[in-house]
Amino acid sequence: MGENMTINEITKIVWKYRRTFKFGGTRQWEDTTFLKKWYDKYYPGEWTKSSETSGWYWFEFSDNIDILRNTQEPKNRPKNGCQFRSQSAINVTLFEDSLAHSMSGVPVVYNGHEANTLGRVRSHFALNNDKTGALGINSYPTLSKKAWSVSIFHKGYIDSISDLSESRKAILLKFCNSKTGRTAIEQNWRSQFGWPLLSRA
Repeated sequence: MGENMTINEITKIVWKYRRTFKFGGTRQWEDTTFLKKWYDKYYPGEWTKSSETSGWYWFEFSDNIDILRNTQEPKNRPKNGCQFRSQSAINVTLFEDSLAHSMSGVPVVYNGHEANTLGRVRSHFALNNDKTGALGINSYPTLSKKAWSVSIFHKGYIDSISDLSESRKAILLKFCNSKTGRTAIEQNWRSQFGWPLLSRA
């Protein structure tokens, strides 16, 4: 029989080997954030074709989360964009000390999975349609000065993990390519680290 890996083991691996990309900290949002041009400028070599990026992502907010909890809703917020203030209030009341910030001290405010992580991360930043639900971060202009980052683990990173056997890499790839597998790791991460402030489901 080949090697096996538990959901906990896979969760630890994708979290350990994630790559982090900082954004924000500017007077206004950069329009090209999370597009190829942006990666080429700030993180050369990190842009990958969408067919190679199935995996997971985590948005982190390093400032005090009360800033998000007290943020006024922008007039230009997309129809399906996240209402930071009201969603924060719901989750604080529901999860209390089980929020990620309290439970583990990890500043993740949203996490998810997608067959195309780079494209999904971009839509969370710049939501430009009313069909998809996403954070819509750039519709909050006052938050551009704050320190943000997004961490990503997708299947394109697997081959670079030198201390993982080929059979374990194959298992990890199988989870990356499976919607059910990705969902399992997304939810298991939340059970280990806490519920992100802005996550809804």
